[in-house]
Amino acid sequence: MFSYITNVAVLFSLAIFFVSGCAITKNIEAYRNRDILSSMQIGMPQEQVTQLMGKPWKTEAFLENDKAHTILYYVTQRIPDGTTTDEEMTPVVFREGFLIGWGRSFFSDLRVEVKQSKGD
Repeated sequence: MFSYITNVAVLFSLAIFFVSGCAITKNIEAYRNRDILSSMQIGMPQEQVTQLMGKPWKTEAFLENDKAHTILYYVTQRIPDGTTTDEEMTPVVFREGFLIGWGRSFFSDLRVEVKQSKGD
C-alpha cells in the first residue's frame, strides 16, 4: 500500500513539475517577444522580423488595393488558463513584405481603413 501511495505521489509531483515548466517557458516566450517588439522599426523586411521573433503563433493574409498584407501573431502575455487566445497575442503587420506596424490598436485602425477603402 505504501508503495502505491508513493508512486501516486511521485506521478502527481512530476505532473505538477511538467505543467509549471510549460507555464514558465511560455512566460519567458512572451517576455522575449515583448522585448524584441520594443526594438523593431517600421520598414523592416518580414524575413528580418521572423529571424528575430521566430515562428509566429498564427498567420493571416489579405489583399487590399492589390497590395499583400500579412499579419503574424506573437504571444506577448500569458493568462494561466491553459489555452492561448487572441488577447494574449500581438499582431505584427506587413505590407508587401515590409513592417508597417504592430499592436492591437494599430491593427484595429488598419481594419477600419481597409473597410472604409472598400466602401463597406
